Amino acid sequence: MFSPGNNTIDLLSATVGLQNYGAFFDLSGAGITGPMTLKGINSLDLSTKEWTYQIGLKGEQSRQFEDFGASQWVSLSTIPTNQPLIWYKTTFNAPVGNNPIAMNFTGIGKGEAWVNGQSIGRYWPKNIAPQSGCSSCNYGGTFKNYKCLKNHEKPSQQLYHVPCSFIKLKSNSLVLFEEMGGDPTQISLATKEIASVCAHVSELHPSPVDA
Repeated sequence: MFSPGNNTIDLLSATVGLQNYGAFFDLSGAGITGPMTLKGINSLDLSTKEWTYQIGLKGEQSRQFEDFGASQWVSLSTIPTNQPLIWYKTTFNAPVGNNPIAMNFTGIGKGEAWVNGQSIGRYWPKNIAPQSGCSSCNYGGTFKNYKCLKNHEKPSQQLYHVPCSFIKLKSNSLVLFEEMGGDPTQISLATKEIASVCAHVSELHPSPVDA
């Protein structure tokens, strides 16, 4: 793998999804935090070598998901599933109607999605709420998993909004960068019907938490 002379080593690290609350969370390391040693006949300490860092990936930087590395998009009779660090691309037509559109990422793992080259954000439906719950919901004080009885063993979020301005009537492209591994064939489009709800809300008549 190595050639005579200088060699370049590239490392990919994922930092999204780390703890971002609680005591001393800022002391938790992210990425490569320890000494880096190349072991062989003669070990080489790489910690003292010059390292550079960049955010994102080559595909993200190009933002040309329609044709970037076109030869690298390969159609297979069987789509690879449950494979980490993989790109997916497909096309879809817009759903009928003018209702708001959302992407249902059930079955997929963790990563980022683009519709027609526009990012609709990061998804993480594989992160599910714990089964253990409480007799009643109470969000006071420091957050704990057991304080909420809702949505146990379900993803923290399943539907991700897709702005209508991103959508064309036909041949919309959906590109995914999957980090953990999942089954992209389970992804579906959903529309949300907007309705009006009348309610009486005041200090003496607070709205229920479920509302």
